[in-house]
Amino acid sequence: MQAARTNLSEPDILRRLPPGVEFTFVRMILSQVPDVLTTQLWTDPASADPLVARFQTKTYGAVDRALDKESAALNALPLQSIERQRVNALRREWTRQVTGEVAGLPHRVGAKVVASRWVDPARLGQPLIPTGLDGPGMVIEVWREARDANSLAPYAPSRRTRTF
Repeated sequence: MQAARTNLSEPDILRRLPPGVEFTFVRMILSQVPDVLTTQLWTDPASADPLVARFQTKTYGAVDRALDKESAALNALPLQSIERQRVNALRREWTRQVTGEVAGLPHRVGAKVVASRWVDPARLGQPLIPTGLDGPGMVIEVWREARDANSLAPYAPSRRTRTF
């Protein structure tokens, strides 16, 4: 049996690893593990939260509309309220899932492309294209693949902005 690491300058987690185990590999494996919310949305079939249940039983459009409705109902609450944080976390997860799936679709002329970007006028300066946001947030834009394969044209009717 080999002795445990004894370098006291290393963090506890590294000292508990057996000799020869590289922390970079452990960190790489752990970085691929989905977070708690992602796991709950895909594996909790009997959730009491109707918004969480919608992720498993409805389309992305239906989930989007439900999140919009819930968010509008909570607008009177402070930004730091638990209910608004819950809806914002679900919105971020919805965005991550949708953009992850859409990114893998093949592009063809006339196809819509979803692009998302974070804006923060205070830290990054005003964006060149107005976003409608007063502070930091995520802009989700839908573009249409143009006839020229190297360019995109704005598809304005579906443009959405979200503040997280």
